[in-house]
Amino acid sequence: MDHIISRCEETSICEDAVSIKAVLYLQLGKTKDAIDLLEDMADPGRISNQNDMMLAQAYYQAGETENAKSYVQIRTYTHLISMLAGETLFLALYEKELERCRERICRVRGVIELYQLEKLHPNLTAQFYYYAAVVYGMNGRPEEALEMLSHFTDCVCSILRREQDLLHGDLYFDRLDEWIERLPLGNMAPMDLEFARQNSIAALSHPAFADLRERSEFQKMYARLA
Repeated sequence: MDHIISRCEETSICEDAVSIKAVLYLQLGKTKDAIDLLEDMADPGRISNQNDMMLAQAYYQAGETENAKSYVQIRTYTHLISMLAGETLFLALYEKELERCRERICRVRGVIELYQLEKLHPNLTAQFYYYAAVVYGMNGRPEEALEMLSHFTDCVCSILRREQDLLHGDLYFDRLDEWIERLPLGNMAPMDLEFARQNSIAALSHPAFADLRERSEFQKMYARLA
């Protein structure tokens, strides 16, 4: 990554290299290095963060309507995915503040249902449901925890059964498929299904679910994953 950053003259490639370098730092446990690398580039106040909508407006004003349509759809989708990832992290950060998290969960579930994210991105949606279950479990709300775990299990099982491509569009996002096919990994990120299954089963051993393990609903979910 350093070689690319220092020698490549294409800004977009260099920025991608910086992002990959930050991922590597996180995997190596070098969190301070990751922060130093990303803090300025990811500052929400930077003018460059508005480039996406300016490009869509430029397409529109130039009469390139089809490009504008595609770009707006893609950015709406990626912003939705980013929002869902951010809300999942929010639950992890505020897991002991039940009321704050409950309001968050309620709102995000509305977005998930409205945009059918369980089908569009089951992996990320499963993560959100899982952390919602942890929050409820940690705060003595077993029924709500079981409900969230049920949604988590549904998402994981749809991935394990390969019911559809992991990434895809739908009638609302009808311009996504062509863009997804151009991604480096296409519509199917590499995934060892047995590894994913074992991780999902292991996730149910979280201490937040200790009081749920004897419940028949919990045991049925465990059996579905196993």
